[in-house]
Amino acid sequence: MDELRIGTEERESALTALADHLAAGRLDVDEYGDRAARAAGATTAGALRPLFDDLPPPHPPFLRPAALPDELQRALATEGALVLATDLPGELGYRNYTEPGMRHRRRTLPVSGTVAVTGRRLLVWAGGAKRVDVPFDHPLRAAVTVTAQPPDLLVVSVDAGAAHPDRSGRIEVRLRTRRATDIAGLWSSR
Repeated sequence: MDELRIGTEERESALTALADHLAAGRLDVDEYGDRAARAAGATTAGALRPLFDDLPPPHPPFLRPAALPDELQRALATEGALVLATDLPGELGYRNYTEPGMRHRRRTLPVSGTVAVTGRRLLVWAGGAKRVDVPFDHPLRAAVTVTAQPPDLLVVSVDAGAAHPDRSGRIEVRLRTRRATDIAGLWSSR
């Protein structure tokens, strides 16, 4: 993950998060200036990570941990995880996505993620947040597509307007895992 090259959007996301820390008083002007200069010149996620090591959230989405919170791990354990794939490299994409105050025609951010399939639901955690958490018997299942692209790419696509009437477009999580075919198969067979 740290060796992934970043682009303008990722640098801007880091600069926005640093500005939030300046406004909250966690950074003084000199610290902000130093970190902002380093963020503006960064070419990899690993170059940005040290800028946030000593700061609480907000962090840029692609630097957030892939690990599930403890309470979510416990819930999955009680449900009997059929597949649990963790620390997966990938991307979070927005396609023709709108919500109040935000619009992305096409935006992609590098993330690290986790996918869990239990006897009851599909959970996708990417960029430090739940992106999909849908029980197999829930009506929102129709808004989620799960496919495997050989040899190892899992693509989970969500109609953003299905759960939130003030949103539209698609959110797509693309994660690399050798279990992609297994996960897509479990989704389609339930």
